[in-house]
Amino acid sequence: MKTMNTINARRGIVLFALALSGSLAFSETTSDGQVSPVTLEWCRSAAAANHPLARSQGLIDEALSLTLSSATRDLFPRVGITAKATTQSDVTSIPISIPNIPIEKADPEQYQIAADISQVLYDGGVVRARRKAAAAAATADSRRLDVDLDGLRSRVDGLFFGILLADAQRAQNASLLEDLGVNRSRVKAMVDAGVASKSDLASVEVEILKAEQARAEIESTRSSLVGCLAVLTGAIDPVASFASPEPIADLSGSGVARSELALFDAQEAACESAKAAFVAQSMPRVSAFAQVGYGKPALNMLSNDPDSFWVAGVRVNWALDSFYTLGENLRKADVSAEQVRVQRDAFALGAEADARKYRGDIERYAALVEDDGQIIALRGEIKRSAESKYENGAISVSDLLREITAEHLAMQTKTLHEVQGLLAEYSLDAALGNRRGEK
Repeated sequence: MKTMNTINARRGIVLFALALSGSLAFSETTSDGQVSPVTLEWCRSAAAANHPLARSQGLIDEALSLTLSSATRDLFPRVGITAKATTQSDVTSIPISIPNIPIEKADPEQYQIAADISQVLYDGGVVRARRKAAAAAATADSRRLDVDLDGLRSRVDGLFFGILLADAQRAQNASLLEDLGVNRSRVKAMVDAGVASKSDLASVEVEILKAEQARAEIESTRSSLVGCLAVLTGAIDPVASFASPEPIADLSGSGVARSELALFDAQEAACESAKAAFVAQSMPRVSAFAQVGYGKPALNMLSNDPDSFWVAGVRVNWALDSFYTLGENLRKADVSAEQVRVQRDAFALGAEADARKYRGDIERYAALVEDDGQIIALRGEIKRSAESKYENGAISVSDLLREITAEHLAMQTKTLHEVQGLLAEYSLDAALGNRRGEK
């Protein structure tokens, strides 16, 4: 029958840590040359920098810059060159005859080359609307990236606290082995003195073997967790130590400021930008233009002599058919914005519920840890009494081993509750949208 230490090592670490977890190596050193313990803040920062998503923000910024530059160029003067050479079946003529005044007939073979220049004077706000829409879309993409990185942070937290639990249970296992070693020496002395049987010593040896099995399970689980964290952060020494984060002193805030809420705000702003773009597209466009060319004929259609020419003026374009769908497009944008608001309200409600749950967990684990301290103290007295009774022959070695295991199980339970309480604090901190401790 396995000890409770073995059961706790298997269930306590694996279920607690792995269920939570859902190009740099840590090599910081202290002033005395010792390697610093791995911290939660470093893991979060390294995972964010190492993840492929880290390159997304640069791409978002570059895409925005290109879009803004393209939109601005729509206001630059437009220059074009046209050329044509034609022959035609008939030409314009004057069907009258004036004596002694010859009227030259146009040549059916004609050619012309011209340069066209136009400059927008008023575009209805299209360029400005495009720039605002591009900026709103880039902001939404950035906020979506923040949401994705928050998910990565939660996974890192789960692995990190799982490793802390494994470290604590490893230390507790070492304490159990030390305690069992002391009692093995006590039982062996009694066997040598003829006041205890060899089966008593065998029973202690069995418990030591079970504790060593539990140690192997803890080491294996810890190695797996460190390996997973190393993949996310880039590299971590398998034998590196991990520093427990400080408890969060102030968690009294009642608001929720998550990245998801910022994303919803950005999406709603994008809907408003879309409405402005629809309105701008329905406005008239005013531009100045000029054409300079050379051809036969030029502007005088009755002259067969090649000549230069120019034309200048102001042009107004107004596509009235845009009003056919303007109302529907504006309504679609309003519906999209309303959907975003509904999603935001639903998320805020769920986030507030999560925050309340974490607050309840923090209070519960704090009460459990306080009770665990009292239980450990009582278990220690019971164990010491059992050791004395065994030396006096009042109880069996099985009774002694049961009390030893019970004391260490109480210690492990307290350790589990402490780590769970600390994780609940950092989970609440994240649920409130804080970036506490991040570099």
